[in-house]
Amino acid sequence: MRLLRHRNRWEQHARILVYFRPLKPEADGTPSRQPGSLSSEGHDSIYVQLNKKIVMKERLVEIINTYQLVSVMNKTKWRELCQDFEAIHNFHIKIRYKLITEDEIYGFAPVWWHQLLEDTPFIEWLEFDPLVRESRGRLIAEKQTDYSSEILNILNKHSIRYSKEESYFRVWGYIRGDANPEIV
Repeated sequence: MRLLRHRNRWEQHARILVYFRPLKPEADGTPSRQPGSLSSEGHDSIYVQLNKKIVMKERLVEIINTYQLVSVMNKTKWRELCQDFEAIHNFHIKIRYKLITEDEIYGFAPVWWHQLLEDTPFIEWLEFDPLVRESRGRLIAEKQTDYSSEILNILNKHSIRYSKEESYFRVWGYIRGDANPEIV
């Protein structure tokens, strides 16, 4: 019964794609009832959005197969992680992350968790800097607060596996075949 429901949903999506394709105009300029070419003009926004998701998913699968990546985190765990850190507003933990689509590693910075959630299918790893530094002026040394226990509480609460890289906590989204992290 469940498989039948999923199949029906996919058939509905396929129908949406057909209905929102631009129609081939007749000789008098009125649109026909046959689906037309996939030219850029006349696309309905729904078709473009669905097509964009399909292309992104195909690109993700291609990258995963090319680099032989093994998924460590699922969408539910990413959502729980982002929601818990977004709910805590009293401290500003900085993170850095690496995407599987790019070689660039972004530096430590505060993050909007709801926006990061959209990029989770492409995150190879995410590092937390547990030390939050506050400037108190030029003459006084900066104040450092360690939030390691709060980070570990959230990671352990959702059974999220991590590794300790120098003084940072690294949550893995994917592990490469040649990488061998010591996961805690």
